[in-house]
Amino acid sequence: MSYTLKDIAKKAGVSVSTVSRTLHDHYSISEQTKQKVRKVMEEMGYTDANRLEVRSIGVIFPKTDQDSLENPFYLESVQGIGKICLQQNFRIHLITGSSDAELEAAIKISHAQGYIFLYSENSKHLITTMQKHKIPFVIIGKPSHSNNTSLYVDTDNVEAGKVATQYLLNYRHKRIGFIGAGSDAIFSIERKVGYMQALLQEQIESRPEYIFDTFEKEALLALMKNPEHPTGWVCCDDLIALKLEHLCHPCHLQIPEDISVIAFNHSLIGNQSIPPLTTIDIHAQQLGMEAANQLIKHIDNPYLFATKIIVPFSIIERESVKKPR
Repeated sequence: MSYTLKDIAKKAGVSVSTVSRTLHDHYSISEQTKQKVRKVMEEMGYTDANRLEVRSIGVIFPKTDQDSLENPFYLESVQGIGKICLQQNFRIHLITGSSDAELEAAIKISHAQGYIFLYSENSKHLITTMQKHKIPFVIIGKPSHSNNTSLYVDTDNVEAGKVATQYLLNYRHKRIGFIGAGSDAIFSIERKVGYMQALLQEQIESRPEYIFDTFEKEALLALMKNPEHPTGWVCCDDLIALKLEHLCHPCHLQIPEDISVIAFNHSLIGNQSIPPLTTIDIHAQQLGMEAANQLIKHIDNPYLFATKIIVPFSIIERESVKKPR
C-alpha cells in the first residue's frame, strides 16, 4: 500500500515538511524526531520499494502573450522556485494559457497542493476560485484586490521608482521621462508614483508629455525628435529600455551621450545591450524562493495568517547613464 506524506505526518504527530525532511535525512530534524517518524513508516509498512506521494506546486504564468514568454523575469523567478521545491521534495507544474478558462483547466489537471502566481494584475477570477475552494496560493507582486487576505511577496516599487529617478537627478538630469509596463500593472503604477515623488522632492514639475503608461512607439518617436526631449528615461523593464534604444537610431540620438536610461530587472539582455543598461535589480530569483518558501509553510500549516514579504532591491551601475565631467 502507498501512503502520502500527510498520512505519515498525521500518525507521527508532526508536520508534512518534517516527514519530507526525514526522508532526506535533513540536518534540521533532530535524531529523536527522525526515529519517531521512521518508526511510524515501519508500522505503516513503508519500505524503499514504496512510493510516497511527491507533492507539487503549480506556477501560473500570465495569460500568454509574446512579451510575457520572452521576459527573463519570469524564468528567473521560476529558477528560484525550483531551488526551494528541490530542497522540499516538491514537483513544479508550469501552467500557461491564453485565457482564464485555459488557465483554470490547466490548474484542475495539475492537482497541485498550492499555486504561485507570477503576476498580480488581471488574476481576480482565478484568485477568487482558489479562495472559495481554500487552495493555498501566493502572488509575486502586490494583489490588485484582497490585499489583507492574500499571501504575496513583492518589491517596494514606489521606493524603487524613486531611487531610479533620483539616480538620474544626481547626474544633473532635469528633463526625465517615464515609460511604464501597462496601465493595469500595479508594479508599474507604483514605480511611476516613486518617479513623481522624486521629481517633486527636487521641486521639478512632472510633465505629462514625458510620461507613458506603456511603450507607444509613434508618440515616443515624435517626442525624441523634439529638441525638448527628455535627457533621461526611467523604463519599467529592461525589455522596454531595449525598445527605446532601438528608437534612438532614426532620431540620431545615442545612449548615453544624448540620453541616459535606467531600467528594472537586471536581466541578461540588459547586460548584453549596447551600452549595457544601468538597472534596478529586484532580485527575481529571490522573489521566487520567498514565494515557494511561504507557500510550502501555508500548505503544511493551513491556518497561518496571510503575510507579505518585501524583498530588497539594489542598483546595478553600468554604462547607460552619462556621468558629468
